[in-house]
Amino acid sequence: MGVEKEILLRAENIHKVFTVSEKEEQYVHVLKGISLEIHSGEIISIVGASGSGKSTLLHVLGTLDKPNRGNVFFNGKNIVELSDEELVQIRNKEIGFVFQFHYLLPEFSALENVMLPSLISKNTMKQAKERAALLLEEVGLQERLEHKPSELSGGEQQRVAVARALMNEPKIIFADEPTGNLDEENGEKLFQLFLRLNESFQQTIVFVTHNEKFSILGKRTLYLENGKIFFQKVV
Repeated sequence: MGVEKEILLRAENIHKVFTVSEKEEQYVHVLKGISLEIHSGEIISIVGASGSGKSTLLHVLGTLDKPNRGNVFFNGKNIVELSDEELVQIRNKEIGFVFQFHYLLPEFSALENVMLPSLISKNTMKQAKERAALLLEEVGLQERLEHKPSELSGGEQQRVAVARALMNEPKIIFADEPTGNLDEENGEKLFQLFLRLNESFQQTIVFVTHNEKFSILGKRTLYLENGKIFFQKVV
């Protein structure tokens, strides 16, 4: 029998409501009582139709947004109760993000973009440069260190974004439609990279995708419908 992995993140009865018009009392109830656990070393996909609450759930789990009701425990702390400053520290040091658009700084090289989270954490330039170079080699871009984003393909830009997300050795990576701007070939390469990071380094990864082919790459898939988890599949 395998050893039970620690619970890295636990969400309890999460509700999220967005205000359309306070004057007319118009609200959209996006998340409707979601509870889940994420164990260290898991790779999980979240799928569902447009408007089902996938990205909203990811943003709440990743501390980018707070729920209107419910609790989210990350690494033993209830992040709903933390200050904005404390959340910034957690996001910088313990969470990595990969979005549909890479959000690389155009004036900086691939190496410099990857170094930024480390420098923000006040590591030395030498430490940041050495780790950034290692990570870019890990994602297959060792020959592209000095290239700026405009000199990279879409797939390469996303791999730089993945390296940047790994920079501070996060406990978890959240990826929101990471292949949304990529063709099928580059999307496949990106997800194979996620699988390799998970298998080789036990990197915990949670990703949202609308692509059924990529969703099955998760070892556990959560299906959202109308703001609730209505089904989950474990591979």
